[in-house]
Amino acid sequence: MANQAFSTSSLARCLFKADFYDDQRISDDDYRKSVIAYALQIAQNPTEKTPALKQIKISNKAGYTAGNLASKMVLRRCNININKAYNIAPKNRQSISRELPAYLREGTKYKVYRLDIKSFFENIPTNILLNIIDGSEKLSHQTKLIIRAHIEHFKQRYGSGIPRGVETSPSLSELLLSEYDKKVTSHDEVFYYSRFVDDILIITSSNEKEDEFYKWLCDLLPSPLEYNSTKTKIYPVPRRKKAGTANPNGKLVLSFDFLGYSYKVYDTPLPLKDGVENSKTATSIYRKVRIDIEEKKIRKIKEKLCKAIYSFAKNKDFKLLFDRISFLTSNRELKNKGGDRKVPTGIYYNYASIDTPADSLNNLDRFLRSTLTGKSGRLHKTYSSHITSEHKSKLLKLSFTQGFEKRAHRKFSPNRLKEITRVWL
Repeated sequence: MANQAFSTSSLARCLFKADFYDDQRISDDDYRKSVIAYALQIAQNPTEKTPALKQIKISNKAGYTAGNLASKMVLRRCNININKAYNIAPKNRQSISRELPAYLREGTKYKVYRLDIKSFFENIPTNILLNIIDGSEKLSHQTKLIIRAHIEHFKQRYGSGIPRGVETSPSLSELLLSEYDKKVTSHDEVFYYSRFVDDILIITSSNEKEDEFYKWLCDLLPSPLEYNSTKTKIYPVPRRKKAGTANPNGKLVLSFDFLGYSYKVYDTPLPLKDGVENSKTATSIYRKVRIDIEEKKIRKIKEKLCKAIYSFAKNKDFKLLFDRISFLTSNRELKNKGGDRKVPTGIYYNYASIDTPADSLNNLDRFLRSTLTGKSGRLHKTYSSHITSEHKSKLLKLSFTQGFEKRAHRKFSPNRLKEITRVWL
């Protein structure tokens, strides 16, 4: 078992660079030592000094965060211990989007199951989770005590499940569903499986009996977890056939959204022989896959553009409007939660897997141009008297397509970033 101690030195390593920015007092040696000492007290007496929590909003859902820095440090240390003990390293969105097309291109018949777990964190069965933790030989006694006290405190104060947004919750949920992941992956008819938190995608051979397979998937989930029936989609894809000369770009056989991307799969025309498609002359049986930004994400970006312009109509701050639209159309580097490395983000890095030229980027550019140059509508009436031709000219030079293709970067100070994004919270 790796070192899982809650000591002064191990807790001090759970202070991140971002913490020094959020509270400048931490730079003072005495204050920092007092925070670490309090974190040590929480870790040593978790039933008496349970890590504090406070409620926040996360994407219009009830979320939570540690109530103070000392509590956050203890939960960070717990999370480090869990991840190291179980080698938890879930896939990220981009790695999934890069590997998925290879399976969708297959010319054989297959079936895609698109599933979503309903109210995931709120319905995590803590009794099963705590049994897994209590029976674990990989976690230290102290780590187990803190996690139990943390979960029981949450249950008493806020209700069922585990707190969405708290450091330990993603790792605990991965731990709970590790057996589920193994069983789905090992099913004889499954040749691709991916789960990103509560979003699931499965590709099968299509030889399974659909009703029986779906029931088996439902039974696999530890109760009370269940799939969201309104988001459950099953897409059968037949064996690749001749596309027909009437479809020079191919025949659409599958369309679905997953993790912010839109996937479209086409049966492309086979090579011609004597004017007729001939499978014998085909160099490949693969299908064509097109990836773009999903419509829901496009709508959210448009909403942010509108909010930025409405805000400008009130505050008349053109520089802030320019920075907000520049923020949306460009890229930047942010420090990760640990503060030890920079993570690129923005229009390119958030959607790096899309195919170009992309309809979504052209759509966003048209929307931006029409919003700025249109002569009618409520939005135009709101801001038109406050914006000059020179302002419009500067804004029209901003482009989602250019920001993506050139990977254009903009730098903003932490304070400026807070000011920019405040309008969208």
